[in-house]
Amino acid sequence: MLQKRAVGGVSRLFCWICLVSVLIPVGCAEDNSGQQKRATPVAVTLPPTPSLDPIVLPTVTDSGSYTVHGLLGESGPSFGTGVRFEGVVLETSSCVVQNGETLCPPPYLTLVDGLDNPNQAVLVILPEEEQNTYQEGERAIFSGTFQQWSDDKFYVRSSGLLMVATPQNGSGGG
Repeated sequence: MLQKRAVGGVSRLFCWICLVSVLIPVGCAEDNSGQQKRATPVAVTLPPTPSLDPIVLPTVTDSGSYTVHGLLGESGPSFGTGVRFEGVVLETSSCVVQNGETLCPPPYLTLVDGLDNPNQAVLVILPEEEQNTYQEGERAIFSGTFQQWSDDKFYVRSSGLLMVATPQNGSGGG
């Protein structure tokens, strides 16, 4: 009985060796056609490399006035002091009719460095006689006190606002 098992085990092992020796050459057969197939090259068109230099925004204009970026960027030391400021009018105050009653907030302007980049803005509180004298898109220069709230406490901005006594460039009604 022991001899039969040994012969059977050797027979199975021989069968496995024959099977593997037949399958290995079949699976590894090479393409003997002599021609290699290559993919056609793909044209790669990339956009030009963008400039990674940081954008430098001016803090002061040629006339020596602060820009919006400059005034807000240096707001800490500027609070409570007199500043000269230049910008473009983005928005003006307007009256609102509510429940048949006309409500007019204290006059103000929102100024930005340019209409194409209104991300940073400064609220400019005007004297009563200056209301409705500025148009959107108009460039104006103001002097006033840079503070966090208006004198009447109606407007409060943590980034700061400018209380103006009179305009500096004679534009509008001043």
